[in-house]
Amino acid sequence: MFVKGKSGNPGGRKRLDPELVAIRELERTEMTKEFSKMLRMTKEEIQKLTARPEATVKELGIAKGIVKWVNSGDFKFVQPYIEYIFGKPKETHEIPDDTVNLIFSKLAEIIK
Repeated sequence: MFVKGKSGNPGGRKRLDPELVAIRELERTEMTKEFSKMLRMTKEEIQKLTARPEATVKELGIAKGIVKWVNSGDFKFVQPYIEYIFGKPKETHEIPDDTVNLIFSKLAEIIK
């Protein structure tokens, strides 16, 4: 039962094992290097890379996303890799000044 003013998780979130944190960081570093390397390749170089029998799943996945992006022009094919490497961008909303002024003038009328 919910008790007002009392945390439902008093112990807080468990800390990740430092070894797991290191592995995640290493993976992010490797993903960044691989993605950056492939962005500098020609289409032919990417095709040669993915045709190799020893190509890793990571290489195949990144290459497939890059090729789809280049062919379609649609960023959604590489967006997951960008978000994995750099994180999701913060969402912001801009309100035009005239809208802000209108809102404040309406609020001022209501308050009077």
